[in-house]
Amino acid sequence: MDRVLFADADGTRSRIAAAVLRQHAGGRFEVVWAAVEPVRVGPELADVLERNDLPVETKVPPTLEDVRGTRFRYIIALDEQTQPSLSEGVAFLRWPFEHPAHSGRETFESVFEQIEGTLFDWLTKFEESEPLDDDAGVPPHHLDANVHKPA
Repeated sequence: MDRVLFADADGTRSRIAAAVLRQHAGGRFEVVWAAVEPVRVGPELADVLERNDLPVETKVPPTLEDVRGTRFRYIIALDEQTQPSLSEGVAFLRWPFEHPAHSGRETFESVFEQIEGTLFDWLTKFEESEPLDDDAGVPPHHLDANVHKPA
């Protein structure tokens, strides 16, 4: 099972992405989310997740430092600032989404829909590709994936 890390500045966008991927492809991926400086789930985010029939995890996400050393097949940064540590063979993707904090419910809904749509698109591309061989490396499936190789 491939392990995916979603990461962002405070855990808001990564929490959405993790919930969506778990719901739609949880049997295919082990999903982990982390943040540079994690915060608790706010009422707008909880509302958006509940209205989309997704579980609301109230725990504070781990930090990127907490997951350092864990092997991931995919690391997906959901903002421009987050710089996770990369190891050989990791497909790194950057999908920068607007931070919805302090913007109201409409922005949370919009960001949710953008993340969900991007994940559905990625999953479609993923499913259309050949099955992965654990020794074959990671193919760049979609949206400018870069496979990290040592210098």
